[in-house]
Amino acid sequence: MGQMGYVVKLKGRSIWDMQMENSDSWGWRQLLALRDKEKPHVAHVIGNGINTSVWFDNWSSIGYLDQMVTRRDRFQARMGDNLKVAHIILDNQWKWPDEWRLKYPALYSIDVPVLTNQDDAIVWVSNDGKRSKYNTDQVWNDLSENKPKVKWHRVIWFPQATPKHAFISCLAVQNRLVTQDKLQKWYPTLRLNSALCDQEVDSHEHLFFRCIFAAKVWNLLKRKLLFKGLSNNLYRIIDLLSAYPFSKNIWSVINRTVVAAMVYYIWQERNWRIFKGKKRSVQDLRGTIEQFVRVKLLTFKVKRSAAVIKAGELWDLTWDNMQFQWNGFGPGLYLYGFNNKVFPFAVKKGEVTKEYMLIRPDSNLDTNCNEVGIVLRM
Repeated sequence: MGQMGYVVKLKGRSIWDMQMENSDSWGWRQLLALRDKEKPHVAHVIGNGINTSVWFDNWSSIGYLDQMVTRRDRFQARMGDNLKVAHIILDNQWKWPDEWRLKYPALYSIDVPVLTNQDDAIVWVSNDGKRSKYNTDQVWNDLSENKPKVKWHRVIWFPQATPKHAFISCLAVQNRLVTQDKLQKWYPTLRLNSALCDQEVDSHEHLFFRCIFAAKVWNLLKRKLLFKGLSNNLYRIIDLLSAYPFSKNIWSVINRTVVAAMVYYIWQERNWRIFKGKKRSVQDLRGTIEQFVRVKLLTFKVKRSAAVIKAGELWDLTWDNMQFQWNGFGPGLYLYGFNNKVFPFAVKKGEVTKEYMLIRPDSNLDTNCNEVGIVLRM
């Protein structure tokens, strides 16, 4: 919360005791709303008792005591809001007012904690009642709503995905990007045409990829995909990709990478035209996307296969780190052709293996395999 929030808003009081006021800022209201969700999950383990509130912290077996003892009774007993657990224990006995014995008998059922020299500890109580140290992963699981996973999540979020592309694609699929058609709720007579073609209203359905400009870019990119039946509608594309198994196959990754890049750069082009006054042609934008995908693919470690060879041909790529399957030829030097280039490779004497790393064409080779200047993948 910071020192400013502690001094100005809390003024020494517990945040659990704060009430929302009409004059509160939006940020403070959000903080108090989050507090109410967290309250059942926060518990105190008593050490020396000097940092735990008697009334507003969850330390007893019967929960928060402010919900039991009225503020009027606390005030008359001179047990203020700042009272700590250590202040109401004397000689291992509670110091509750005698008149409370009949009015609040549950107070006397609370076990008296043994005070030590250790500080009080705050723990997180999970939904299943387990106590543990504060952990952001556990907090998220306990506070977030349990919703079923959408079938398209692995089309957007996968190990090779580019985070910013995945983020924009995730918003686009959920119709949550701030397109101009949403302004028509407040300005129904205002017509805000697409910055890409100036023919239809700027909307998700139009941008991805019904727009003439976006459709031209997408149709050019589809030529580099081995996937038939891809329409010019993002939602149908996502549904189609979701229906196929997800794997590390090179084309499975390429398909998802290209779709995410297309969404991201179309959204970027739209924003550049509106806010920066910059424009790219269909060919320029297509080149930008293809260059990104090409560079992205070069970072992958791949094994030689028909799919990889086809990807190299369509995307004009050669992987220096490409591995290939070997059928156990004897020791010696060999040449391997790929994409009109020749790669030398070698097999160590006395060993028959299944897989080797390609050697760069500029490697200095000697007929003695032990002098090859690169480590063979065993």
